[in-house]
Amino acid sequence: MHTGTGKSTVTGDPAGLTRGVDAIIADETGVRRERAEVSVESTVELRVNGTPLVRLALTRDRLEAFACGFLVCEGVVTSVDAIESVAVDGGVVDARVPDLAGPPPGIELRTSGCPGLAFGLGACREPLPNGYGVELDGLMRAAGLINELARLWRRTGGTHCAVIVGPDGEVIASAEDMGRHTSVDKAVGTALLRGADLSIAILVCTGRLPSGMVAKVYRAGISIVVSNTAPVLAGLELAERLNITVVGFARPPRLTVYTHPERVLRDGSALAAAATG
Repeated sequence: MHTGTGKSTVTGDPAGLTRGVDAIIADETGVRRERAEVSVESTVELRVNGTPLVRLALTRDRLEAFACGFLVCEGVVTSVDAIESVAVDGGVVDARVPDLAGPPPGIELRTSGCPGLAFGLGACREPLPNGYGVELDGLMRAAGLINELARLWRRTGGTHCAVIVGPDGEVIASAEDMGRHTSVDKAVGTALLRGADLSIAILVCTGRLPSGMVAKVYRAGISIVVSNTAPVLAGLELAERLNITVVGFARPPRLTVYTHPERVLRDGSALAAAATG
């Protein structure tokens, strides 16, 4: 797949993704003036074959990966191989998908929060296959990567982070964005562009796990998703039906497994077998 960048001025380098502002800090030591670093919000329009698909606020970084991840995670395409090219021109990202049957349904969204179930959950029917499991220790280590890799968050407190971890604990891809959905899009897109097999990977992310986030995970083919915070009932119901393991409140040394615990192992045996109560 060819990616081309036109007049985009913000790249993968953190420069331009944050800005210093004047602020007043009050704490137990007193009150003082300081410069605070904040995330820069940009509006980006994603087009498919020249037709506007979505406009949303995000961190203007790694837009090619965002486009690929969004199109896969939202069900516009079933594989990154369907995308011939991605061109970036300032705040406009245009993906070329030659075999797309007709223009995609356009949507208009202006917040980083919920790119939306633009294409519904109707296509989320067949459960993901069984087979991939992870040791509890490995799951804990994967969950801990969020704090290590969330560099923009440490500077600003204003971003979400998503990390894709391989079967040997290696980091396949990571991404930060002001939106939890778009951080996942970027991480998935980066991993797919690197040729990763996401059926044997774990997604670790920040933020709640409603049905829209679970649907993204499903369309990416990831069977284990871990968040440092809470799931939502609709997300758990969808995960149960689609054979996805949902882990929440993952803050080592503690985590909560909500659905399909058979994938989580301890010394080679299912964790659920050791559970009491």
